[in-house]
Order: sequence, then C-alpha cells, then structure tokens
Amino acid sequence: MAWLFGLDKQNAEAYSAFFRENNVLKKDLKYYHSQHNSLERRVKGLERDVESLKDELEDLDECVDRQTVVDIIHPR
Repeated sequence: MAWLFGLDKQNAEAYSAFFRENNVLKKDLKYYHSQHNSLERRVKGLERDVESLKDELEDLDECVDRQTVVDIIHPR
C-alpha cells in the first residue's frame, strides 16, 4: 500500500509541475498572439500607406512630362 502512495505522490508532483509549465506556456502564447496581432495591424497600415503613395505617384506622373524631368536632371 505504501508503494501505491509513493506513486500517487509522484504523479501529483509531476501533474503539478506540468500544470505550472502549461500555465507559463499559455501566458507566453497569449503574449505572442498579442504581438502578432499588433504587427499585423502595423503591416496593414503600411500597406495602405504604400497604396496611397502609389496613387499619388500616378497622379504626379499624369501632371509631369517625363522627358522634361529627364532633361532637367541630365542636361544635354
């Protein structure tokens, strides 16, 4: 009977250790998930900024004669 008690105690200690480790991993996962979401929002914002800048560049291209700009930069 004492042998069974020893196993029960050992199992309880192992369960307790695994439970603590599981809680640590859950906290880490929650933190990394939050970080992932924050980075995802930042990336989406940057993608919107890039699209906006592309639109502005297209508008400028329509207003400027490329050859004139090239001639200004590289006079003959």
